[in-house]
Amino acid sequence: MTRKTRLACFASLAATVGIAATNASAAEPDWITQFGSTTNDDARAVATGPDNAVHVVGWTAGALAGTNKGDDDAFIVTFDDDGNVVWQRQPGTAYHTGADGVATDADGNVYMAGSLDAFLVKFDPNGRILWRRQPPRTTPADARAVATDADGNVYVAGSTMSSFAGPNQGDLDAFLVKYDPAGRVLWRTQVGTSGSDDATGVATDADGNVYIVGLTDKALGGTFKGITDAFVIKFDRYGHIKWKRQPGTPVRDWAAGVATDADGNVYITGLTMGQLAGAGSKHGGADAFLIKLSAQGRFLWKRQPGTDQDDIAHGVATDADGNVVIAGVTYGSLAAPSTGRDAFTIKFDAAGNELWADQPNLRGSADAQGRHRLRRQHLRRGNNPERSG
Repeated sequence: MTRKTRLACFASLAATVGIAATNASAAEPDWITQFGSTTNDDARAVATGPDNAVHVVGWTAGALAGTNKGDDDAFIVTFDDDGNVVWQRQPGTAYHTGADGVATDADGNVYMAGSLDAFLVKFDPNGRILWRRQPPRTTPADARAVATDADGNVYVAGSTMSSFAGPNQGDLDAFLVKYDPAGRVLWRTQVGTSGSDDATGVATDADGNVYIVGLTDKALGGTFKGITDAFVIKFDRYGHIKWKRQPGTPVRDWAAGVATDADGNVYITGLTMGQLAGAGSKHGGADAFLIKLSAQGRFLWKRQPGTDQDDIAHGVATDADGNVVIAGVTYGSLAAPSTGRDAFTIKFDAAGNELWADQPNLRGSADAQGRHRLRRQHLRRGNNPERSG
């Protein structure tokens, strides 16, 4: 599969996190699209706006959305409700530059975050750059995800090996930065252990709290269980830690996506190589998982869908009825006969009961991201949950 095809596959699955099915089974996609340059292109994240525009970001080694600046460039492509390209931009430098996160606000502004050096760019709904922020290269950091809150503030999460947002604790630390709508830093914080701690997802709730998820190989938010554990940390609007949790098994686990619902419950998703949901829950190699926690950090339930092959969840979103959807990639027959590497989406109700699962057949290999399907149900997006592994 070429990177061009991988891009299309990514845009597809990622959009499923912003979509919906009010029926008991998954519906047909509204539209499917594929785009790319003559060389390598890799989509990393997707978000939808209040006008149903779809924004896809990533990196390209070619001239996908403008002139290439010298190495890999970041890109953003915006589609309208019918799948037509509305605008596209390709910021870059002489060094590798890539976007890993995208989010929108209530006014339709779009935020793109990534690396080189944890950059953040704000676009208006028409693609005009309003401002850019990038810390000095003396404090290198990689932005992995971005989210907004109801007041238009912006949160960027990622990892650093420097004292980017506080004293470095050892190797790789997780960080979180809050910007106001004008791009001023309100606060930033850095959490870590003597090992590696990487924040891969971020989400906010209606009360202005913010959550980051990721993986750690030490005791970041509880007792260390195995090779790597997942973690979730809740901060208040001022950047103070309210609680930390560290679900894990004796083997490898990590969290990739996070979302909240109207009641303040928190959902995290990712992969596990063990029995994260309890005895007998392991299906094969890597399984996807979904965990629901209360606003106070109490574990409410855990689910571990999987096959005898690898199954990895990359994104999660909730809807107004308290349902939750996860999306990812499977190498097995999770919801349909496998074609080798397929996208999947699974919808659960608020109690953790599976409502439906979908595994579209692309007649080939769909990289960790899936098929594009857009349906209208207003899901509370957490981070820009999809990213290639």
